[in-house]
Amino acid sequence: MPDSPPTTARQPAGPASEDTAPGALLQAEHLSRHYASHTALSGFSLTLHRGEVVGLLGPNGAGKSTALKLLAGVLPPSSGRARLAGHDLIDAGQRYRRQLGYLPERPPLYPDMRVHDYLRFCARLRGADGGRTAVGRALTECGLEAMADRRLDQLSQGYRQRVGIAQAVVHRPPLIILDEPTVGLDPRQLQGIRQLIRRLARAHGILLSSHLLPEIQALADRVIILQRGRICHQGPARGEPHARRFNARFRRDPHAGALEGLPGVAAARAVAPEHWQLRLTPDADPDRVISAVAAAGWGLEAWQPAGDSLEQVFLRATQGPGGEA
Repeated sequence: MPDSPPTTARQPAGPASEDTAPGALLQAEHLSRHYASHTALSGFSLTLHRGEVVGLLGPNGAGKSTALKLLAGVLPPSSGRARLAGHDLIDAGQRYRRQLGYLPERPPLYPDMRVHDYLRFCARLRGADGGRTAVGRALTECGLEAMADRRLDQLSQGYRQRVGIAQAVVHRPPLIILDEPTVGLDPRQLQGIRQLIRRLARAHGILLSSHLLPEIQALADRVIILQRGRICHQGPARGEPHARRFNARFRRDPHAGALEGLPGVAAARAVAPEHWQLRLTPDADPDRVISAVAAAGWGLEAWQPAGDSLEQVFLRATQGPGGEA
């Protein structure tokens, strides 16, 4: 369904807060997008730093793609502000957009073009210095050297996604925005794209959306969950830690009774061979408990805070009042 114009003209949200988050690469404040029949996004705020990966999650229709389009400068906001590398989304739109690379859910690929020609075209479009050098760098970075002379319609889905990512990074932007970069890939292709995104994250800030929770958990440092156009949760991508619960791994299994007999341990249960979860008493000192567990002779190999899985966090955050997500 095509977009209808926003119901209201964009109203400035006041001066952008340049000093709100020192060192931030991207800062968005209260971005909204309204249509005649509904609000697609309301009050979206985000701070992202170079070298950080932020995952955007939400049910279908929650506003993920709208948020990415606003931040990519593809869709104008009805209200709110964003700054990227010192450039304002509205006041310096062209300079803002040159600071980012954007992979939409359906990459803009031209099937009859060869890979290197397509990337050279994208480099010129983005004003990349030394177009041929930029293309060679993007081909290498995205593992496409062997495909450079192939037509786009001759590539597998996995390689087409690589080309889509290559067009987003050919001009070396500090920010990369990826909308569903692993959609439609088989497990081997998915693994390749995941490794590519990890490599890119060393030098760029990355904002990506996916409906695959394991992918976000594997790639992102933190997540933002949207529900009905609003942020309903922000937190670490690997779930929320619990202050009183810990996971422990041993070389040989202890008995639950022996673990529960240690000072500060309220309960213990085996979750897998040699893997246990311990719940501490409210007044327990975790450092003293770990010392007691280590001294008990079971060969303690790992100890870390336990937390909810990202799936549990997602389901809890998006649970509707009627019990449906």
